Amino acid sequence: MTLAQFLGTLTGILNQIVPFILGLAVLVILWGIFTYITKAGEEEKRAEAKKFILYGILGLFIMVSLWGFVGILVNTFGLKEQIQPGDIPKVPIICPPTPTTPATPGC
Repeated sequence: MTLAQFLGTLTGILNQIVPFILGLAVLVILWGIFTYITKAGEEEKRAEAKKFILYGILGLFIMVSLWGFVGILVNTFGLKEQIQPGDIPKVPIICPPTPTTPATPGC
């Protein structure tokens, strides 16, 4: 596997996974904010909520950075994310044999 193929594969995987993980990180941040507001009187719960908010922001930062870094690498090496119609291999057509001719490719 070449570097270009590896980066293309990695981009495809990240394009599928990253939106889900970003949504999860946003939910963690929102949960931390909700806990911080509802448990404002308890110092221990507020400290736990601050950790949730911090970890959510850290997760967002790491995922967006990784996504951007792979995008920069793909664009730097000039890789395509989509397959062009000419890149798809074609299956040869074989005509069935007749009593007078054998099977031939392309009819």
